[in-house]
Amino acid sequence: MERTEPLRPARQKAGGGSLQRSRTPQEWSAPVDKTALVGPDIEEGRSFLALLKNKGIKVNAALWQKDEVFGRWSLVIVTPLVETLGPKETYRQLRDILKSEPLNIDLLHVSLFTPKASFYKSLHRELPHVKDLTVSKQPIGGHFVEDGFIYFVK
Repeated sequence: MERTEPLRPARQKAGGGSLQRSRTPQEWSAPVDKTALVGPDIEEGRSFLALLKNKGIKVNAALWQKDEVFGRWSLVIVTPLVETLGPKETYRQLRDILKSEPLNIDLLHVSLFTPKASFYKSLHRELPHVKDLTVSKQPIGGHFVEDGFIYFVK
């Protein structure tokens, strides 16, 4: 049996429209997340917190925090509702509230804490009564906040 075509196609000459790989070594590094928390994100979070207040949901603290591992922002909400209803039902209530208002808040990026959580206790002890504070590389108790924006701590 004879082959009538080559195993590999013939190379095209430069400028012939073929794509050439760069001959420089490729850099190996972890991907760097360059997302920043911007004004509209802060205002959406503020609107969501106002909505929770209007619905009678007590919030002891709220902040945006950048996740060190995944590099994404999470809206952290400390509420006694987590103790009363449990996290699953609390998320259900938040989902129902979000259905009533067209806010750009994704519950996958919302973290709930109980006021009994060590993170909240440290936050309350180290930054009591703080309001609208930007933090960067801030140790809070046994936690480290890479980047964040604290709406309030009560």
